[in-house]
Amino acid sequence: MKIPLKNLTLLGVLIAGTSLFPANRVAAQTFTTLHSFINSDGDYPYSALVLSSGTLYGTATLGGNPGIYNGAGTLFAVSANSTNFSIVYAFSNDGSPYTNSDGATPYAGLVLSGSTLYGTAYDGGSTGFGTVFAVGTNHLGFTNLHNFTGATNDGGYPIAGTILSGSTLYGTTSQGGASDYGVVFSLNVNTLVYTNLYSFTNGPDGAVPAGVLLLSSNVLYGTTSGGNGGLGSVFALNINGTFKKLHSFSANSGYPNYTNSDGFSPEAGLVLSGQTLYGTASSGGPSGQGVIFSIETNGSNYAVIYNFTNGTDGAIPRSGLVFQGDFHEGLT
Repeated sequence: MKIPLKNLTLLGVLIAGTSLFPANRVAAQTFTTLHSFINSDGDYPYSALVLSSGTLYGTATLGGNPGIYNGAGTLFAVSANSTNFSIVYAFSNDGSPYTNSDGATPYAGLVLSGSTLYGTAYDGGSTGFGTVFAVGTNHLGFTNLHNFTGATNDGGYPIAGTILSGSTLYGTTSQGGASDYGVVFSLNVNTLVYTNLYSFTNGPDGAVPAGVLLLSSNVLYGTTSGGNGGLGSVFALNINGTFKKLHSFSANSGYPNYTNSDGFSPEAGLVLSGQTLYGTASSGGPSGQGVIFSIETNGSNYAVIYNFTNGTDGAIPRSGLVFQGDFHEGLT
């Protein structure tokens, strides 16, 4: 069964402003609208942007070419210092809601290498299970690198973006694989050789990987938002295919509070400092509003370092973290 896209933002604008620094480190805050989407140029931008030489690149999940669902999505560029906006690529819409030549609904962000942008489309493609694509920042040279099939040796419906190491993209799909609970894959962008590195089983290893992977010393680190009774997991996967579960999130107290000791359902990727991984879980914790956690790369010393309360601190963190000095920064 196709997993619906969750939590599409209703803010159809691009903004520029200050990061989430502590109050004593911000002299003044400014807010600028860089672009307001009008459907013909894209709609529902969801993922993070990538910045290169003063230009921001991103994806809009819908909009662009008219047709069913008002377009299949766009890739766009906008100047970080002005309102100069352009469509890098608009996905085709052939009248069918699921199949086309290039993909549809680019849900994840992009990765930039030189003058080439790489990304994934959630559905569309020759079988409707999504694609991996490349396109030049000069708005030319769109290439469908891989059509997902949802098969046991493949994957389907990629939610998270990819990472690039050398000529190899690494990413995940939310479905497909041997048990139909998602996979970790690699794709050589030169030879187009695709490899299913691991298929999730919906057991303690998790299911539905949702966050962007992290690569360090030939090991991929990531999270799953489901599996393990629907609670999710943190995992490590060597690029040779050796899998290790680092943490399975614990049972919760149930409706209406959904509280537990360690959080559950992480929906974002991880960051690494030394040998410690940091991440967010969108639910659970003592208040049931999600947590920030840390865990060593060998799976030891899992700890909750912050519990959200749904007060002025926010709740339900679905985005990842970034480091800023001694601070962890993110969004709820």
